[in-house]
Amino acid sequence: MNIIKLTTELKNKLYSYGFVIHPDLVSDLVDVLRNSGNEKAFLSMFFKNLDFLKEYGIYAHIQSTKQFEKLKNSSNIFSMHIQRKGFNIRILYSFLPDNTILLHGFYEREGKRNTDYSKPIILAEERLKEYNDSLGGRSNE
Repeated sequence: MNIIKLTTELKNKLYSYGFVIHPDLVSDLVDVLRNSGNEKAFLSMFFKNLDFLKEYGIYAHIQSTKQFEKLKNSSNIFSMHIQRKGFNIRILYSFLPDNTILLHGFYEREGKRNTDYSKPIILAEERLKEYNDSLGGRSNE
């Protein structure tokens, strides 16, 4: 799938869910998926997970502990796990008073060289703060 088609499909579908999307999330995912050959499989699983998140909201990590979790190293960041042969991607998100915000996507390593979550969490928290600051200081804490 070419980059323009992938970007367009991601943007159209993401915004149709009504979630708040950090502007850099789409480029995060395009960078991870670019030329992987797994774009369609990822998108299918990602959109199913978004359906689940839309339905269960803050309780998604309780309903599906394999694909959703509340991260221990952060008070307000959650993780969506999308894995299949050929890709292993995490989407970090948080909850606002009246919505869900998707913040950051990244490739997660498997095996002995597991991904260190500290940098992605810091980035997600910075993006959340940036969003809250743009609203005049309204916070989800």
